[in-house]
Amino acid sequence: LTFLLADDEAGTLAFGRRTHGEAAITILNLTDTPRTVTVPTEGWIPEGVSLSDALGESSVTSTPDGVTLDLAGYGAAVLLADPGVDLAAPAAPDELSAEASTGQVALGWSAVEDATSYRVWRSVLSGGGFQLVGTVEDTTSFDDASVRNGTRVHYVVTAVDAAGNESERSPEATGLPEVVVAEARLTSDVPIEQQLSAVEPGQPVEATVQAPPYSDLDGATVGVRVELGFGPEAELVSAEDESWTWGPMTYAGEEGGADRWTGSVRPEETGSYRVTARLSTDGGVTWRALGILGIGETVGGRRLVAVAPDDASAPTAPDGLVATSVAETGVSLAWDPVADGDLHRYEILRGRDGAELERIGVATEPAFTDDSVSGGQTYTYAVRAQDTSYNRSDLSAAIEVGAAAREVAVTFTVSVPPNTTAGDSVFIAGDFQGWDPGATPMTRVDDTTWEITIPFAEATPLQYKYTRGSWEAVEKDAGCGEIPNRELTVQHGTEGALAQADEVAKWRDLANCP
Repeated sequence: LTFLLADDEAGTLAFGRRTHGEAAITILNLTDTPRTVTVPTEGWIPEGVSLSDALGESSVTSTPDGVTLDLAGYGAAVLLADPGVDLAAPAAPDELSAEASTGQVALGWSAVEDATSYRVWRSVLSGGGFQLVGTVEDTTSFDDASVRNGTRVHYVVTAVDAAGNESERSPEATGLPEVVVAEARLTSDVPIEQQLSAVEPGQPVEATVQAPPYSDLDGATVGVRVELGFGPEAELVSAEDESWTWGPMTYAGEEGGADRWTGSVRPEETGSYRVTARLSTDGGVTWRALGILGIGETVGGRRLVAVAPDDASAPTAPDGLVATSVAETGVSLAWDPVADGDLHRYEILRGRDGAELERIGVATEPAFTDDSVSGGQTYTYAVRAQDTSYNRSDLSAAIEVGAAAREVAVTFTVSVPPNTTAGDSVFIAGDFQGWDPGATPMTRVDDTTWEITIPFAEATPLQYKYTRGSWEAVEKDAGCGEIPNRELTVQHGTEGALAQADEVAKWRDLANCP
């Protein structure tokens, strides 16, 4: 194998080559200044290997940092490992296994011939970022007790022989240590009543989680996540019910040898709901329901009644809804902002083929992009405002939008310098016409103004320049410098027309520009 090992000092290059029984490093000083060069050798030459300079009488020994050598100006060295040095790495360990338990991952692997020790590497990422977590001798197992519960980790193992040669990595193994929760439950079954509000905190709901011995320590038990949710009134609740709305609970201290968690919910419609919690000990990969009687696949929760707020006044309906950009992959909308002081957000509604309008999203600003459209379909959109008491305005006037790029008439108008040759024509060249400098002539408006209107599909990105028929007569900046391609993204606007005004400072051939 051949490596470029170092180029970390200006004017110095080092190349390395290793076979099973030999190693060579060539170092070149390309300057007239003496230099001290350190070439990193970790991973391909073990520590303590002696290398002699074939071009001189010096020798060096590899260290954990590499090999270091002094070179004269324009000097060179060829470092060769002494004959007979063992540079053959052992085979990589095979059959790596990982068994996770609370606060620990136990690893095991198959023995490797000639290996005198093994190095264990860990990363939270699969395929890279591994850090050394331990070295063992005379065994093919390792217990990693420095992992965090609830965090998935990846391991590899390398074998090291008596000469210090290290193998390639073993296949990866993955472990996910989880906390064993002895008991967890909601602390009360008293029904809750609260007014609808987007700003006032809801009634607090508490849960306790006991995971000995971790719950006796200060702070939340590492690896435990608790969420609070609400959904339709029901006797039993599942942690994976898609009709429920979940949000994180907050650690609130210790109580009776257990962690105490608190949270609240905010329904947006009046009515009766069920409230319960859910618990994860694997970083949110899986959840178990947590109710009044403890943990289960399905549990009972607390009843919540959401009542109408004191404020019953609806906000002003939005006006001026338009489609600002339309394509087969998305429709962008905008409307006039609502000036009500207690405005909370806007709801965007969409329908198709005469179907009832349904909410597809919310926005805090008077703009929204619907990226869930299907090309060629026509949609009906409307918007309504919602205040902090969740009162809703009337719908805005609806608009129909076809999910296909609209045509836009783009008018390019360019002013040219007074010294432009009277009989010459001005052309526009760009990526939309193959960058042909003489294929797209513009129309003269007056002595220094030219114009052309070209249709483009909405949202098309354009690049272009102005010429007088050839690249020898292309536009330049005021200092005769080459200008970058002009850029423009086609916007439909309200009329389907776009005006682009430009100015040419100089022509290459008329200003003696290079």
